Amino acid sequence: MMKRISLKADTERGSRIPTAIALAGCLVIGGQIVSILLQGKTVCLNQGCQVLEGLTRIPPLYFNLLGLGYFLTLAVVLAIAAKRGKAGAFLPSLLLLAGMGVEGALVSYQQFAVRTFCSYCLTVAGLILLLNLLQGWRHLVRAGLVFGGVVLAMSMLDFGSAMLLSRAETLQAGVYAVRPGKISGNRYHLIISATCPHCQNVLDALDRYPDCTVAINPISAKPPETATMNLQKKRGYLPEVNRLLLALLDIKEIPVMLEYSENGETLYKGEKDILRVLDRECATPVSPPRTDTYGRSTDGMSTQEPPQDAGECTIEESCESR
Repeated sequence: MMKRISLKADTERGSRIPTAIALAGCLVIGGQIVSILLQGKTVCLNQGCQVLEGLTRIPPLYFNLLGLGYFLTLAVVLAIAAKRGKAGAFLPSLLLLAGMGVEGALVSYQQFAVRTFCSYCLTVAGLILLLNLLQGWRHLVRAGLVFGGVVLAMSMLDFGSAMLLSRAETLQAGVYAVRPGKISGNRYHLIISATCPHCQNVLDALDRYPDCTVAINPISAKPPETATMNLQKKRGYLPEVNRLLLALLDIKEIPVMLEYSENGETLYKGEKDILRVLDRECATPVSPPRTDTYGRSTDGMSTQEPPQDAGECTIEESCESR
């Protein structure tokens, strides 16, 4: 009898650590919820959190509330299971394996789709991993199989360029400034760099095309300098979103202009091709449509292939004017 009491006491003491970790998860997520309610944003060590939040279907507040509910449930279940010994180990094990599956999907999404990591998300994933480690090596093997299986499945998927192109609002997170147009119509996103002279030429020419609304999406934290009139600047923007779009499309040169119209999305590359389109669509009066563009299809999106020496700079380094 004394031996049984001693084993039960050891089990209860051993369960305090997992319960404390689950409660720590509640505090971490609870702190984020407070930050969202008071400041309107989450606390994160890098900008990967904001990029990821821009690609979720539900607001960050609700997403964090789901996480808080998970850790609260886990803490209660772990505390109850400690009193029941092995008989109560099934439910905590099931919850932890489910957590590993969800984290496998989230980590894979960051790796293969978004291509940037959220430090806050990795902290939560680390807590769930630690809880699985404390359940013993047999449980850890099952957890590893669940996590690895999800990662393997996600690695086989082709997220493709449609991930961003099908959600134009995602690019709004990367907008540094907007030059509003005089008439409503097609929307344009101009992806540029502050060190590219061809990009600067396009920016300086915007005043010649007053009819169209053009959003400026830089690929670096340093915004471009422009004398364009009537420019409405935003307080903050995420250049990672703009670089992500180029990476998904396997584009290594800028400037790039993305056009959203009733017929879909069209991508234009190079200074000459972009200015030709702006001259055709946004100048006053608008000239008749031209037929000398070079078109090809990429995942359902029309891409205009620019002629040779179209006026481009590489993304990774600046280029000299040609």
